[in-house]
Amino acid sequence: WFLSILTAVLSTFLLSFAAGIIYNIFPAYAFNLGIPAYEIGLMILLVGLFRLLAFLEAYRLKSRIGETKIFLAGSLLMALASTIMAPSRTTLFFSISLSIFGFSIGLLYAASIAIFLKKGRGGEGQAAGLFECLLGIGYFLGPLLGGLAAEFSSEAPYVLILILTVSISIFHIFHRSTKV
Repeated sequence: WFLSILTAVLSTFLLSFAAGIIYNIFPAYAFNLGIPAYEIGLMILLVGLFRLLAFLEAYRLKSRIGETKIFLAGSLLMALASTIMAPSRTTLFFSISLSIFGFSIGLLYAASIAIFLKKGRGGEGQAAGLFECLLGIGYFLGPLLGGLAAEFSSEAPYVLILILTVSISIFHIFHRSTKV
């Protein structure tokens, strides 16, 4: 029980931390690189579209690869996305990265809320409240720490996502054999 909830907590924090940076810091970063605002808007739209795709496919993926591997797949995809994002300078590479971010955020979101609702003690309302609280913490800390990191380098927020993602992926790798 504890490991299941911890997996969902870490994944929820990761997805909201990364989304907080993408939605709040990325537009200014891309604009400073000379990318037109309409292209930035379309790239952010890709995050939402691929997130929707992940929501639609999450159940099928869960039945195919198993519940525990969804968390690992989501965090590894996010690591790939942040690895592409940090050195990128063009709309094409940002679009690829943000599409992967959107899909990974969708996988982690769907898997995490399912764990909270299934394994949470105290009813669905309490489980959903905990989930939303964790989302809020990540959405707050992502831009805060990402903005602080951006003071040192404009790529640093995405490196920060990578470090957090790799750390959580290592957790998922060591605990993937545990039934969630």
